[in-house]
Amino acid sequence: MNEFEIKFPLEIPDDMIRFVIEVEMQTKDPHFHELHMLCFQQAYELFEQENDAHFTYLYASKFFQLMRISSLDYLHSNKVEIVTARNESCKHCRELQGKVFTIEQAFKEMPIPVKSCTKFCGQENAHPDIGWCRCLWEPVL
Repeated sequence: MNEFEIKFPLEIPDDMIRFVIEVEMQTKDPHFHELHMLCFQQAYELFEQENDAHFTYLYASKFFQLMRISSLDYLHSNKVEIVTARNESCKHCRELQGKVFTIEQAFKEMPIPVKSCTKFCGQENAHPDIGWCRCLWEPVL
């Protein structure tokens, strides 16, 4: 784990998911991928309901994705890169393609998910008032 202090930045509105996150984060070796997927699934369900709270969970999923990368000692890298869906991304996300951050910088700035994203699975957003950002973090090797 990195030397700088990392704290989960958002209030999760769902009591059960918040409880799972809190318990898992107190373990010796948290399963960040599982937390990422739990939040991602909740985000998608809320998005399908056209609930703007989906962004909180999508943000949490990206946070745990970054936590997982930062915990993988065998990578020997302290940098991450934003990967987008390229031509299938909106203009806001395309501007982020290939941007590299130190892990510490990525945690501080958290540029993804993009709140102003207007695409969903390569199509114009089916829910015009909310977006579904597909950008993700990848380690720089």
